[in-house]
Amino acid sequence: IVERIRLKKRMMLARPCDDEETRELYIQVCRELNLKPQKVRLCLSEYEKTPIVAGVWNPIVVLPARHYERAELLVIFRHELTHIKQHDLLVKRLAYIMAVVHAVNPVAWWYVRLVNLWSEYACDYAVCRRMGTMKGYYETLLSMMQEKVSVSGMASGLIERKSEMRKRVEHVKKSYKARTRSKVIVALVAFCLFMGSAGTVCM
Repeated sequence: IVERIRLKKRMMLARPCDDEETRELYIQVCRELNLKPQKVRLCLSEYEKTPIVAGVWNPIVVLPARHYERAELLVIFRHELTHIKQHDLLVKRLAYIMAVVHAVNPVAWWYVRLVNLWSEYACDYAVCRRMGTMKGYYETLLSMMQEKVSVSGMASGLIERKSEMRKRVEHVKKSYKARTRSKVIVALVAFCLFMGSAGTVCM
């Protein structure tokens, strides 16, 4: 609850983006991802150090107030809007609720960290596939990287920690090389895990 209140206060300090070129590029990326621009607000903030996306029902993309190159904006918008398209913020919120219910269980908090990490992996992979290159994507991320950035667990940031960046790069490299596996096998494994978990709870 405290985390959500803090995030809401930060979002209230953001102001709508009134730059026409930035707005046009934003609308272009929204259409590219089949998202409605009027349902996702674009704002600027003097208090944020890295671009973030927040909100489940009324999502908002917040940019730090500074000058951006077109290539930087493309990467930022594709990354943050992909989080919305993949419903990552909803999954994060549900993971936090689960962790609160099982507050004394360290595995629950470990799972929250996994959800945060894998949402970034999936987002990076989707954006790189869409752009057709990893090099341009990560070069842009590294050029915008700062030393200390803190992002609320209720939101998703473009760049959080330098220590995580190498893991993200390596993971996307592996994902590119990995063989495509049958969706049927994945579905069967997921079903077996679900039934096993449900049976354990009932017992």
